[in-house]
Amino acid sequence: MYSTLAFDDTVKEAVKFYDKHPDETLIVVTADHETGGLTLGFAGTGYSNFYDKLKSQKVSYIALEAKITEYAKSHLIMLNLKI
Repeated sequence: MYSTLAFDDTVKEAVKFYDKHPDETLIVVTADHETGGLTLGFAGTGYSNFYDKLKSQKVSYIALEAKITEYAKSHLIMLNLKI
Protein backbone atom coordinates (compact mmCIF):
# COMPACT_ATOMS: atom_id res chain seq x y z
CA MET A 1 0.00 0.00 0.00
CA TYR A 2 2.81 2.40 0.81
CA SER A 3 4.15 2.12 -2.73
CA THR A 4 0.72 2.95 -4.12
CA LEU A 5 0.41 5.98 -1.87
CA ALA A 6 3.90 7.15 -2.82
CA PHE A 7 3.00 6.74 -6.49
CA ASP A 8 -0.14 8.83 -5.91
CA ASP A 9 2.00 11.57 -4.35
CA THR A 10 4.36 11.44 -7.33
CA VAL A 11 1.51 11.89 -9.79
CA LYS A 12 0.19 14.83 -7.74
CA GLU A 13 3.62 16.49 -8.03
CA ALA A 14 3.62 15.90 -11.79
CA VAL A 15 0.18 17.53 -12.04
CA LYS A 16 1.44 20.54 -10.05
CA PHE A 17 4.32 20.87 -12.52
CA TYR A 18 1.84 20.57 -15.41
CA ASP A 19 -0.29 23.34 -13.93
CA LYS A 20 2.74 25.66 -14.10
CA HIS A 21 3.94 24.46 -17.54
CA PRO A 22 0.92 23.09 -19.46
CA ASP A 23 2.33 23.70 -22.93
CA GLU A 24 5.55 21.75 -22.29
CA THR A 25 4.32 18.90 -20.13
CA LEU A 26 2.86 15.52 -20.97
CA ILE A 27 1.98 13.15 -18.12
CA VAL A 28 1.71 9.47 -19.00
CA VAL A 29 0.71 6.95 -16.33
CA THR A 30 0.53 3.29 -17.21
CA ALA A 31 0.43 -0.05 -15.41
CA ASP A 32 1.88 -3.47 -15.99
CA HIS A 33 0.79 -6.94 -14.95
CA GLU A 34 1.91 -6.38 -11.36
CA THR A 35 -1.24 -4.39 -10.63
CA GLY A 36 -3.27 -7.61 -10.63
CA GLY A 37 -1.75 -8.59 -7.28
CA LEU A 38 -4.06 -6.20 -5.46
CA THR A 39 -7.08 -8.45 -5.89
CA LEU A 40 -8.30 -10.37 -2.88
CA GLY A 41 -10.91 -12.63 -4.41
CA PHE A 42 -10.47 -15.68 -6.63
CA ALA A 43 -12.68 -17.97 -8.70
CA GLY A 44 -13.02 -20.51 -5.86
CA THR A 45 -14.87 -17.96 -3.73
CA GLY A 46 -16.82 -16.39 -6.57
CA TYR A 47 -14.47 -13.39 -6.28
CA SER A 48 -15.79 -12.57 -2.83
CA ASN A 49 -13.63 -10.38 -0.63
CA PHE A 50 -13.14 -11.02 3.06
CA TYR A 51 -12.06 -7.64 4.39
CA ASP A 52 -13.43 -8.49 7.83
CA LYS A 53 -10.92 -11.37 8.02
CA LEU A 54 -8.01 -9.16 6.92
CA LYS A 55 -8.38 -6.31 9.36
CA SER A 56 -6.88 -8.31 12.24
CA GLN A 57 -3.82 -9.44 10.22
CA LYS A 58 -0.74 -7.60 11.52
CA VAL A 59 1.99 -9.24 9.40
CA SER A 60 2.76 -9.47 5.70
CA TYR A 61 1.67 -12.46 3.67
CA ILE A 62 5.32 -13.55 3.60
CA ALA A 63 5.57 -13.59 7.39
CA LEU A 64 2.18 -15.31 7.67
CA GLU A 65 3.24 -18.00 5.21
CA ALA A 66 6.42 -18.61 7.22
CA LYS A 67 4.40 -19.01 10.42
CA ILE A 68 1.99 -21.42 8.76
CA THR A 69 4.88 -23.44 7.32
CA GLU A 70 6.53 -23.73 10.74
CA TYR A 71 3.25 -24.68 12.37
CA ALA A 72 2.59 -27.33 9.73
CA LYS A 73 6.07 -28.81 10.12
CA SER A 74 5.77 -29.17 13.86
CA HIS A 75 2.27 -30.59 13.75
CA LEU A 76 2.72 -32.94 10.81
CA ILE A 77 5.79 -34.49 12.47
CA MET A 78 3.48 -35.67 15.25
CA LEU A 79 1.56 -37.59 12.58
CA ASN A 80 4.77 -38.94 10.99
CA LEU A 81 4.17 -36.88 7.88
CA LYS A 82 6.78 -34.74 6.20
CA ILE A 83 6.27 -31.67 4.06
